[in-house]
Amino acid sequence: MNILPLILALALMLSILTVEKLEKFKNQTIVQNEYQAFLKMNERGVFNQRQKKLFGKSEKNIKQLSFRLFIDKKARERDPNVTKQYRLLNKELMKILYGEAPFFKNIESERPEFLEEMFNAIEKASDAASKQLITRIKDIARLDLGDPELQQVFYHMLKGTHSREEKRTMKEPTPRMKEKSYLSLFTFINYKGADAAPTIEIQMAPREILKAIFINDDTVDAIIIRRQELADNKDNGASITFKNEFSDKRRIGLDDKLLDFTITKGDKSEYN
Repeated sequence: MNILPLILALALMLSILTVEKLEKFKNQTIVQNEYQAFLKMNERGVFNQRQKKLFGKSEKNIKQLSFRLFIDKKARERDPNVTKQYRLLNKELMKILYGEAPFFKNIESERPEFLEEMFNAIEKASDAASKQLITRIKDIARLDLGDPELQQVFYHMLKGTHSREEKRTMKEPTPRMKEKSYLSLFTFINYKGADAAPTIEIQMAPREILKAIFINDDTVDAIIIRRQELADNKDNGASITFKNEFSDKRRIGLDDKLLDFTITKGDKSEYN
């Protein structure tokens, strides 16, 4: 029996596998180098943001989703049900922000539950890290998730490709542009929740977070219009009116106590 073809076939298969592993290793190395550069850039970004607040016009705060519950064990264990709801909202936000991006589609096709795995890895890494490692929301970029694929996905989410201001000035994006254009997760998350369950201020929530909470696009559009109307005609009953109109339209399983429907005077368009 001629076994030469079999040997050649096995050799070819091993060669292909080796090339694939080398390519994967090369990509992971590139991402790791990019991640280190991102950390340095992130430090500069924090400094620049502080300078803006001190000497210039501060940006509207749309960081309405708490991420602290996943990186602060005491906060997480204080109310597991609240943590569960925030995990759901953060996962839904990620789908909204990155669902069309190649990095998201690629890992989702191979690991459909990767978001759940990623949050598990974030909690595990946070619990193992020193308390000094994370003192503010930007420090989550320093977490080692212990899984190169999840680390790469988390890096893409935190880095983003465009700022919110840049995306606003873009022309109507094509499907191709949507794949390559997405915001940093840092745009939407905060570090609240040290002493009590954090709430989400609906009057300051951007469209993406409103979509995660209320699901329906028509409802989101109605909220954006209505909160401005009530702010322009502020009276003592504006907040109650706002809550009565939209509270029952929230996602099933989401506690009403997590949503703050307070309405104050002022332009809400910058939150849209």
